[in-house]
Amino acid sequence: MKKRMSLGVTIALMAITAAITLSLTYQFAMSTFNERVHNINERQQMYTKLQEIDQKVRQYFYGVIDEEELNNSIASGYMDGLGDSHSIYLNAEQYKKMQTELTGSSAGMGAQYIQLEDGTLQVIHVDRSSPAQTAGLVKGDIVTGVGDILVGENSSDEVISALSGDLGEKKVLHILRGEETLDLEITLNQYEVYSVEYSILSSNLGYISISEFNENTYAQFQEAMDALQQSSVLGLVIDVRNNPGGTLESVSGILDTLLPAGNIVFSEDKEGTKKVLYTSDAKQYEKPIAVLVNENTASAAELLACAIQDYNKGTVVGTTTYGKGTMQQLFTLSDGSALNLTIAKFIPPLSENFDGVGVSPDIAIELPEELQNDFYFLTEETDVQLKAAVSVLTNGSQGSQNEGEGGVIVDEEQSVPDSTQPEEEGAESPEEGASEEGSSEESPSSEVDRIEYQGYGRF
Repeated sequence: MKKRMSLGVTIALMAITAAITLSLTYQFAMSTFNERVHNINERQQMYTKLQEIDQKVRQYFYGVIDEEELNNSIASGYMDGLGDSHSIYLNAEQYKKMQTELTGSSAGMGAQYIQLEDGTLQVIHVDRSSPAQTAGLVKGDIVTGVGDILVGENSSDEVISALSGDLGEKKVLHILRGEETLDLEITLNQYEVYSVEYSILSSNLGYISISEFNENTYAQFQEAMDALQQSSVLGLVIDVRNNPGGTLESVSGILDTLLPAGNIVFSEDKEGTKKVLYTSDAKQYEKPIAVLVNENTASAAELLACAIQDYNKGTVVGTTTYGKGTMQQLFTLSDGSALNLTIAKFIPPLSENFDGVGVSPDIAIELPEELQNDFYFLTEETDVQLKAAVSVLTNGSQGSQNEGEGGVIVDEEQSVPDSTQPEEEGAESPEEGASEEGSSEESPSSEVDRIEYQGYGRF
């Protein structure tokens, strides 16, 4: 016999349920309210202080205020106050330059340099079909001046600044080439950045150097792979030493070419929400791989090395990498300037996030100090790290290894991240989580950041 619940009990239960719901709603609302009030109070304090400073400066400052410079400095100071070296303010000119560089094209002469101790600039790379190459600039040339701006008579910043200008502007570079001095007139123009260079080593191994990851890098990498596979190379050395990073989309496309089916990279935001950003299909590179890294291998370049390790697809050779594992998003502001703001960290297929730690090589080997100074001019015969990578591939040792006393210690085989396996708890699928180029300004236009090296640049 079924017992019926009395009307009084039913009403009492409904009242209790309503009270609990109201209590929880009230607690949540109060928490949200308190957080917002706290934020409002913090902002009010900031605005009040800034207003006081502005009032005093405008009342008593003896000099002339450059309003544009002042506004840019205020924005830069705010970002500096976050304590995150990767979150920065970009004025309109800097933002435009970054956007251009990420497309894989640039405007200028088409060369890269390192600054020597005497302030001169040594050319380390000249892009194909660039204005610099057309004018006859070659790797190894030393720039001693630009027009009337000469090293020794002017500051290094003035010399570097003189290399820039408007499209169509002509610049005269004073060059030291061995014992010869010459002047080269170069007209500034648009050119394609070649971030991928390739060759065949004497051991019949393919060699691919990637200097950065921009929108053109994946296509250039595919071009290199096609050429090397047509030559039936026995394996592949991928060199990402001194690679400052770039877009996750670019490096993920390359990893898709190399890896079996599975996840490539996750993101994790400040709320702890994880998203699968990119995955790999089943098609993979079947021959042995070695990856060259050093302390200046950063961000997207570190992901390439780490993912290769996670899938046990190759051996990483060199020194521990830079350790940048965060993602930045570009937010365009109303005046054409922008914020490059850290919004998440990215996580490799199996390993932990390497921000602040770096990726440890499987085989640790350093360049002697005397070779580090000539890094960009090393050859297959003089580059000890490259020779170590070649030795790994030709001797058939493949996978995760560590240099040990008296020999090499081979680690146990790692499990491979399979896209058919359950994803990490809370992780969204690529369709839900991956950002795409061309999205609105409130979502990442590109998951990107690169570190800036002192004494290195492009003109």
